[in-house]
Amino acid sequence: MTAAAESISSWATWANDATPLSEYVQEDARRIAHLAACRRALESASAIAKAAYAADPDECRRLMLEGAQAVSAPSTGARPIHDLAGDLYESLTDGNLAERVIPTLPALDRVLGVGLMRQTLTVVMARPSIGKSSLLAQISDRSSSAGLRVIVFSKEESALAWTRRLAFGNSQLSWQAYRQGRLTSEELSRISHHINQLSARRTLWIDASLPQTTSQAWAVCDELAARGEKPDLVIADHLRLFADRADNETHRLGAISWALKQMAKRLDCAVIASAQLSRGLESQQDRRPDLKDLRDSGEIEENADVVIALYRDGYYHPGNDKTAELIIRKNREGARNAAAKMIFQEEHGYYYELQRVV
Repeated sequence: MTAAAESISSWATWANDATPLSEYVQEDARRIAHLAACRRALESASAIAKAAYAADPDECRRLMLEGAQAVSAPSTGARPIHDLAGDLYESLTDGNLAERVIPTLPALDRVLGVGLMRQTLTVVMARPSIGKSSLLAQISDRSSSAGLRVIVFSKEESALAWTRRLAFGNSQLSWQAYRQGRLTSEELSRISHHINQLSARRTLWIDASLPQTTSQAWAVCDELAARGEKPDLVIADHLRLFADRADNETHRLGAISWALKQMAKRLDCAVIASAQLSRGLESQQDRRPDLKDLRDSGEIEENADVVIALYRDGYYHPGNDKTAELIIRKNREGARNAAAKMIFQEEHGYYYELQRVV
């Protein structure tokens, strides 16, 4: 008989033969907690073994980190309301509410209320070339420059291309103009200045690995957390290009979005991901996207806490109109259909406040 089994048997005999006194209650609770921790350790070891047999070292690493937390965690997630009420009071009175907020762009933060909240998943949806990656790049720049730790999983662009977006966007200069040799020495100096600023930053990571599953992305975040650099914001560009598998595309995207939602909760960070829209949008009279326009969208919109739709009239009707609308189509803790209007400079992929002349 194992030690755990002997312990259970002894406890059962004692429980049947005696009426426990109050001084034994704490010892009894410790004994039960010990056995529960052993059970969680066995469950974790079994999951790690399965991942090892499947030759998935990234999943093994993630499960090992998760298992270490589970063994030391309480056996149940249920907490009494008096404890939760105390936590709520402290969060409202100790001035730490601002630490729960992740800034995006000022105009977008205003329509969201304060910005992105930790433990939430935000989905940005738009047709190709509207400006999803530009928006996410600018958010990664603003948050990381404010001292928050940001990791970008770029599935469409290389890490170098993402870095170039930041340098040229901050310089307000065109990459195409640079390639064609049309920049002045002053403009080249401006780019060099912003590259130097990026080289000094220690709060932004870019992972352009392909193929990559959400489990592998999670393992990368866990490695950062183990080094004391737990991300405050995770950016995924975009959902469809993660390599997770399922029996059909709707379930696959649902599993990806659910994994990202769990990542936000476990890491106590905000996650923002981009998603493509269906071609059906092109046949509509009003091409401002709504939730129904998400491709294979059922589970994505269910899992998301916030859904932001991007629309640019100049994309469909080329001309002088550079207005971009960032429309809040879902917001668990705020109003729906509010819109932030900004100027989008397509030449260098950057969003500006509407009142600014560019």
